[in-house]
This record gives sequence, C-alpha cells and structure tokens, in this order.
Amino acid sequence: MLEVAVLAPSNLGREAERHRLMAALEDPAVRLIVLRGEAGAGKTALAREAMQAAAEQEALVALGKHAEGEAGVRAAGQALARLLDQALEQLHDPEAGLASLRQALGPAAAVLAALDPAFGSDEAPSGAPLTAEAAAERLAFAAIRFLRWVAGLGLPILLVLDDWGRARGQAAILYERLAREPDLPGVTLIATERSGEESATAGDVTLELGPLSREALHAIAAARLDGDAVNASAVLALWPGSVTPLTLIQGLAALTDARALTRTASGWRFDRAAGAAALGQDAAQLLLGRIVGTAPDLRCLLDAIAVYGDAAPRAALEAVCDLADRATPALATLSEEGLIELAGGQVRLRHDTIRAAILASLKLPVRRRLAGRWAEQLRRTAGADQQAMLRLRLEAGLS
Repeated sequence: MLEVAVLAPSNLGREAERHRLMAALEDPAVRLIVLRGEAGAGKTALAREAMQAAAEQEALVALGKHAEGEAGVRAAGQALARLLDQALEQLHDPEAGLASLRQALGPAAAVLAALDPAFGSDEAPSGAPLTAEAAAERLAFAAIRFLRWVAGLGLPILLVLDDWGRARGQAAILYERLAREPDLPGVTLIATERSGEESATAGDVTLELGPLSREALHAIAAARLDGDAVNASAVLALWPGSVTPLTLIQGLAALTDARALTRTASGWRFDRAAGAAALGQDAAQLLLGRIVGTAPDLRCLLDAIAVYGDAAPRAALEAVCDLADRATPALATLSEEGLIELAGGQVRLRHDTIRAAILASLKLPVRRRLAGRWAEQLRRTAGADQQAMLRLRLEAGLS
C-alpha cells in the first residue's frame, strides 16, 4: 500500500482522476492501475505525479517506457534496472547487497543479466533452446524473485509502465504475471495505454482520461499566461480541432516562438492573425522549427535520440553526434526548452509527438546514417544494448 497524501496540482482539469488514483494507491488490494486515454491526454504526467509523491514518502519508484514501435522487453529492463539502483542505494554496502541478490536469484540472475547489464555480465542461461512462451515464463520468474528481494527492504515499490499496450510476446507475458502474482507484497504497478492500444491485461482499477472540458483547457491556458483569461479565451477560440493538455501546452509554446504571443510590460499580447496561421501547423513541428538549420548540435541530438527510440545512453549519444565538450550545454538547452529529459545516464524525448515530428522531418539517408553511427557506437561499447544495436544495424541497411 502506498500512502499518497497529496499529488502536485499540475494536471488542471484532472482532479477527479487524481483523486481516484490517490485512492487506488492507498488500497492494499490494488496491484495494477491502468491510465487510458488519447495521446497527450495527461496519462504520463499523472503517473509521474504519483511517482514523485511516492518517492517523497520513501517508496522505490521506476519507470519503463515502450517507445512507438518497441514491443519487446527493453522497457521492463529499464524499469527493473532503475529499481535495482535505488534498492542498492538503501544499503550500507551496495556491492555486498548485489552479491546477496545474485545469490538469492540463483540461475535467474543470468536471465536478468541478459535483460539489462545493471544485473551483471553473466553468460546467457545454458541448456536447450526454449520456446518463446517458456523463455517468457523464465523471465517472469526471475523478475518476480527480484521484486521479492527488493520488497524485503521494507519499502513500498511503484513501477510505471508507460505505453505498455505496445508490449508483445515476452513483455506482454511478463506484465501479465507481475499483475497477477499473489505473493508480491508492497508492489504497485501503474500502466498507461493509448486508446486503441489497450493491453489484454485488465487493471484492478482503470481510469479513463477523456477529453477535458473547455473550462479546464481555459484554466491550463490562463495558468500558462500568468492568469490572462482574455488571451487564453482568444487562443482557444482559434484552435483547430480537438485539444489535449499536451497539444495545448505545445501550441502555446509554438505561438510564443512564432511571436503570435508576446509578453509586454503590461502583460501578454496575442496577434490573432499570426496565431491562426501558426495553429494551422503541427505544434511539435513549430517547437522544432527554430532549431532546424540554426543550431546543428541541438538538431543532431534530437535526430539521434529519435532514431535510437527512447532512453538513449548519454555517452553513446554524445559520441554519435561528436560533440565532446559541447554536449553538456547543448543537452541543458534542450532540457530547458522542454524537449528532452535527462535521467541518470540516459536521455529521452518528453513525448512521442516530439519523436514523430522529428522522424517526419528526417530524410531517409540521414536516418540511415544516424542508425549506422548508433550501431557502430553500441558495438564498441561494453554492456550496450545488443538488441538495440542489431535493430539499428538493420535500419541502417547493414548486414
């Protein structure tokens, strides 16, 4: 059971969903909470609020994301590896703790080591080749044993599986086992899924994040404009089509970039004609517009992250773009712009819509060239994700 007293009020208009999420997290009978809605509806933002609130109460929290087109177990490996890092930080002697874990896991240690190098560098499990279902069951067994070991530290565990509806094969079977395993005390899962990408695993609690009311969207816009309700109404009146919280926030940033929205000494000024022209374009593309051709370092980083998929390893990313000492300020700029987030040694795009906009603007030869650079860099890097390396080699057209 997670005792979540208050969630940060950043998702305006989602008070009802936030209240239900809080109640579900406090219910010891709830293992799996599913957040479902359209892209940009606020699913991941709500899940991250829960993670932050749980972490403030000393829970161990981790997130794994299935980027578009990624159906395998990499997202699960990311989440479990982050959980391992946090668990070892709780121990006086992390090295002894890791040795204790590997002893507790027994042969299952090799299964997790194959999933993510954070668990060690064992050889792949020996024996006759397994069927896909048997391999999935062995992975689920190893993951459950690991979670039981972490739960032995006495701290609640919250795992967020972002866009888990994209999981297939071993990943889908793993998630089903984690959701239904009766002997995992203190473990809660939050899974987000887009409408139309639903997982076959039903949640103990499912929260549907439907379209926001115009009043809620107006409140979001006004909050972004320092309480300027008049210009918030003017922006919404010009908005074409449906609006989600994400597209609204991206659009407001794009309007600022296009100088349709400008801050003056007396407040905000909105040029409706310029705004109508800007909002006729894709908001994510507008956000990227001022970077293209004017800051090649920033553009290379964005292109390379998008080609990699998600959670790109930072050291390899810097090498792919050959930035050397220019990498740190360039990444800081992209983070301040709200395009990426830095998590330990990994770099990820803030949302799939940004990745889609980047990939849509990439010509095929450029995309293949970046994929080839990634594949070569990962080949040279000890402990790199070999599945990602092979996928990128194929995308680059290499044998």
